[in-house]
Amino acid sequence: EAIDLGSCEIGPEGIKSLSDALRWATMLRTINLSNNIFGDAGATKLGERIKYLHHFETIDLSGCEIGPEGIESLSDVLRRAQMLRTINLSNNIFGDAGAIKLAESIKYLHHLEAIDLSGCEIGPEGIESLSDVLRRAQMLRTINL
Repeated sequence: EAIDLGSCEIGPEGIKSLSDALRWATMLRTINLSNNIFGDAGATKLGERIKYLHHFETIDLSGCEIGPEGIESLSDVLRRAQMLRTINLSNNIFGDAGAIKLAESIKYLHHLEAIDLSGCEIGPEGIESLSDVLRRAQMLRTINL
């Protein structure tokens, strides 16, 4: 039900191999790949594979050097994750561009309870996009920007 490979120094190539295996983990509820170094390339590959997992509830990709391109790939996946309750993308480098893209996906997450986007270089434009969407999230209890 859970995968916890936080702080394992997984790079883009490692995440590609892991992503291939995750595609078949249909009962997976929690994904923790925090504090790895896979960046945009790894996030894109991860997004391609976890789009088949519709039941995961928690995702922690904090501190993974994910920029705007990686967030764009992940946003498409997050939009489909109807059971998602917790998102931690803190300490990445996606800035306003990533925050705006992420905001477009968050509006589809009706069960979202907690989101952490602290330390992601989000400026006023990104905060504005996020606040408009987060204000409407009825289940949301914890926001860290």
